[in-house]
Amino acid sequence: MGKKASRKTIKLGNKSVKNNHENVNEKKTTEPGLQMLMELKNKENQGILFQSIKRKANYELKMKNGEPKVDITVRVEGEIREKSTNALKLDNPGTIESIEKTFNQILEKEFATLITETQEKGSDIFGIGEYVRGKFPDYWDKEVQTGEQWKEIYKNLEITVTGKSKILRTGLKAQ
Repeated sequence: MGKKASRKTIKLGNKSVKNNHENVNEKKTTEPGLQMLMELKNKENQGILFQSIKRKANYELKMKNGEPKVDITVRVEGEIREKSTNALKLDNPGTIESIEKTFNQILEKEFATLITETQEKGSDIFGIGEYVRGKFPDYWDKEVQTGEQWKEIYKNLEITVTGKSKILRTGLKAQ
């Protein structure tokens, strides 16, 4: 599947992006308790449907040139619920690794897009400011001081996303 993937769909629960309690944008995002499905199809329109079972995001904060930098690792574990072709051999570890690699790329792209959109609006829906304030209180007291100032800093905050998916089982009775 890897490089042949030409279309993907991620169906996620709705998340309302807010800024000062006003609705800024309706956005799709993962949130604990919401179902996450990913459909991956190749150019022959053959594909799989992946359903997440467990999702977690880890935040690592660092100071770089006097400014906070955030690395987010998004971990998704789940199962393949459907496949549209018998040519796809899910009992082959190489096939599973290729699918996981493709899902990692999708996770990274989708979360990076979401983060960029929230940064444009100055709406820290992930609560990164609270992590920064807790880990770097001197920086917060000197450079940030207020929620309004954090919104401006958040707009230019360096954030990288790494996706890590794991297919735990295929969920199919027959391969």
